[in-house]
Amino acid sequence: MKSEREGRPRGARWLRALFVIAGSLLATGGVIAMDGGTPAVSGAKLFNAGNACLREGRIGEAILNYERASLLAPQDPDIAANLMFARSKAGLWTGEPSALERLVHKAALHDWATIAATALAVMVATLPFALLMPRGRPLWLGVRVTAGLVLAISLAGVAMGLPDLRGAVTVAKEAVAHVAPAPAAGTVFHLREGETVLISRALGDFLLVRTRDGRQGWVKAGEVIPIIPSRKGA
Repeated sequence: MKSEREGRPRGARWLRALFVIAGSLLATGGVIAMDGGTPAVSGAKLFNAGNACLREGRIGEAILNYERASLLAPQDPDIAANLMFARSKAGLWTGEPSALERLVHKAALHDWATIAATALAVMVATLPFALLMPRGRPLWLGVRVTAGLVLAISLAGVAMGLPDLRGAVTVAKEAVAHVAPAPAAGTVFHLREGETVLISRALGDFLLVRTRDGRQGWVKAGEVIPIIPSRKGA
């Protein structure tokens, strides 16, 4: 009996935690929060900003805006086409994403989180009906199994989309990646303008980044801009 009483609160904590995660992702993925109370930026505005940067030859900033726009509108073909064009113009990788990657990006990250939270809520809410209504148990079991499958798929979408939260774009013409977070530290490699990386952590004015092929190095923060900006601005 003790283990059952302890199990219910633990399950409730997991449910609350998932709703918190979903809410956080909604706030981050649904809108790109800008400094202070500035209104949210739409995918269309970011797309237009990317086009303007592209015309002015600022490839890195163009790719940054297209990446941000694609988070808000992952199925927009114009955003995807212009992002591919900008990458090609910068001489960067433009290979086709895998079938699994295409499936994950059918929805925005916050959508996957919301679906997961909803599916889990359905599973929890239908449990009393399944226990207290024996005649309808097959129906409620079917609902719970379906919700469980939806939960598993959506959690996989969240897990595969989480790296997007740490993504960043190189906006400098050429960014130097150092072996340590200091300007005088040795150079390990260079990043090309527009190249996308993952931010591992920040230290002072430097960011530890990882490239698509697994290289790591410290880059000045102003040379690499997070795709999802902080509350203080990008």
